[in-house]
Formats: sequence, structure tokens, C-alpha cells
Amino acid sequence: MEPPMPSRHATAVQIRPATPADRPALTEMLARCSESTRLKRFLAPLRSFPERYLTEALAGHADHLALVAATPTAVVALASCRATVGATADLAVLVEDAWQRQGIGTCLLNGLLDHADRNGLRTLKATMRPEQDWIMWALRAFGACTARLSMAVLEVTMRREPHRARHQAHIHPPGEV
Repeated sequence: MEPPMPSRHATAVQIRPATPADRPALTEMLARCSESTRLKRFLAPLRSFPERYLTEALAGHADHLALVAATPTAVVALASCRATVGATADLAVLVEDAWQRQGIGTCLLNGLLDHADRNGLRTLKATMRPEQDWIMWALRAFGACTARLSMAVLEVTMRREPHRARHQAHIHPPGEV
């Protein structure tokens, strides 16, 4: 996976596969997320992870990769790529408020896309609130995207070329441009 990444908190963040042992730390992380952040990730201000989702994400099956970003003392982000039908998968990323805008989501996305590529997942979907349309623009660096607004939810579909080299987003240390 990715090497530890510097942050403005002067703490290394490690990106690694999630395990069942992460369950308590993920519960704590979600409790530290604002209602707004939970609303953006789940399209509802959930106070806990849906049990079925979390159990599946932590099970370690090839059809549902979950990655965490962890400091030596806490889990600060969770991302998942869940295969659905055929060569299609759903993507989702949740980064704790205090750790947003430091490139952690991009590092997690790179890991999910590597997994999707290795497993032949060519159509990737993400749902978000309409005000999060900047995410669609960011995803265009990784594949052709289309979007559809349905019932106040933006549904983004990214199509990836099987043989084209994928652009890796470059993460700058804090303070660099």
C-alpha cells in the first residue's frame, strides 16, 4: 500500500486494509465525524455504521475491499470498493473532519482504484449530495465520468479503460503546492 504520509498534525498516517479488529476504532472515528460529514457519506446523519455494511467491509472478501487510514492511536478514515454486478463496483470514502483536505481521501481512492483494476472492475459508481460535485470533477482524472441527479442525490459513474495506464494523483506534503 502507500507509505506513511505526513500530515499537519505531525503524525504518520498509514493506509492499510481494514480488519475486524478495526471495528471499535471505526465506531470511535464515526462518533468524531460531524453530522455534516456523516450526511455527505451516508446521505443521512447516521450515528453508527450500518451493521451489514461494516461486517461485510471488515470481512476481507475480495468483492469488498475496505481500507483504513490509521495513525498510531486512531483510525481517521475508511474507504471501500464493493463489487456489485458484472464489472461494476460502488466506491465510498469517509475521512474524519479534522483529517480532511490533507490528501488522505486521494490516497485511499488510489488504493481502491488499484484494487478495481486488478479485479477487472471497469465501471465504478459513487453517490453523493449535489453540493459535492467537486468529487466528480476530481474523479475525471481516473476515468470518464457521467453524472445523473436523482431525488436530490448525484449518482456518478466512472468508466475505466482496461489497458490504459491510470493517472496516480500526486499528494503534496502540507504547505506545498
